[in-house]
Amino acid sequence: MKKPIFLFISLFLFLMTACGNPNVASKAKSNIAVDQSFSREAEFDVGAAEIANESNQSSNSNQQAYTDRMIAYEADLYIAINGLEKSVEKFQQEIIRTGGYIVESSIVNVDEGRRSATVFARIPKDQFEQFLIFVEENSEKINERNVHGLDVTEEYVDLDSRLKAKRLIEERLLDFMKRSEKTEDLLKISKDLGQVQEEIEQIVGRMKYLQNRTELAAVKIHMEDVEVIVPPLNKEDLNTWQQAKKNFVDTINGLKSFTSSFIIFLIGFSPILILIGLIAFLVVVIVRKRNATNNSKDI
Repeated sequence: MKKPIFLFISLFLFLMTACGNPNVASKAKSNIAVDQSFSREAEFDVGAAEIANESNQSSNSNQQAYTDRMIAYEADLYIAINGLEKSVEKFQQEIIRTGGYIVESSIVNVDEGRRSATVFARIPKDQFEQFLIFVEENSEKINERNVHGLDVTEEYVDLDSRLKAKRLIEERLLDFMKRSEKTEDLLKISKDLGQVQEEIEQIVGRMKYLQNRTELAAVKIHMEDVEVIVPPLNKEDLNTWQQAKKNFVDTINGLKSFTSSFIIFLIGFSPILILIGLIAFLVVVIVRKRNATNNSKDI
């Protein structure tokens, strides 16, 4: 009997103390207020933790899903061929047949009688090896063959996981924007949302680039023509009569031009020439008279 009475009295005193102590009540109220003020931040933190957890899980699942490695293949072939135009046309037709496309094609004159060509193309990866065999079979000689691949699987998986995480953050921000009533909150959420969407666009662009690199192999064919092109004979050099006639006409035209210029010179400068002629005539007459006088004195 005494024990239940004692417990009842103790419980009664504890309740009276708690109700009479204002610090305990105010502390409880403040805790409730703090919890309410930080409810959104806590919700966002919980969402971020969930996103991180989901991202890790998706990363692990993606690692298992991408058992087929993503390899970006590139090849450089240096070959010798016989007949440049025909070989270039044949390779271009084969590129189109495989479902690829030509990025660049050029023919260059190396020196007199020798030429080279370059064809850069993108080939579907399932046709890559067959196309290399086709090029080798249709060449006179393989001077050099370089084939290498770049494994981008891990980068692609990481980008895929990051994209999923950014998508979840985008959804959360859009949800917060719908529920927000304050202008300050809306501006801040809009800024964060714009940054997240920009990051999403960058990730998607990089993923598309890696997909294109792995789905289409890059092949560059450097061709050197072993066929020496003999230049045709110049018929003009062999036509002696035509060359002689041309030289004769050029000489006549030169004489006509010289005669015309000389006549123009005489007519244009005739007054001066007449004056110079008179002076020269007088000088000659005077000199002759002096010579005649001197001769007579000597006799």
